[in-house]
Amino acid sequence: MTSVSGILLRPYRFVMLKLIGGNGAYQAGLRYYKRGDYKTALEAFRDSEGMFSRTSGANVNLWNVLSLSAWCYVKLGNPDKALPLIERAINEYASSSDDDPNFLKLRQQLDITRREVDRADRQS
Repeated sequence: MTSVSGILLRPYRFVMLKLIGGNGAYQAGLRYYKRGDYKTALEAFRDSEGMFSRTSGANVNLWNVLSLSAWCYVKLGNPDKALPLIERAINEYASSSDDDPNFLKLRQQLDITRREVDRADRQS
């Protein structure tokens, strides 16, 4: 059995996610991300994304989850999987203001991810 946040075991995963919601899975993902366990962080972020995606309307947390998931893929050496996530994060972001600091960070992440994809393509 795989553990996501230390308490989410596979057979009970759906029930636990309903109890802790997207924010709980997001917080678990952040802990793993900060420890450098990008594979487990990505699993928790996917759970969080699923919960946030089901809510109606713009979700401020969804773009952040997508952004962090993209970073996990870059750190795991899969920038090609990161690119669609960061592009989606930019589309999900509620602000269209080019001078918003969060939007600028997403644009920078997109540029970095594109460079990583290019570098990976040149090495293969």
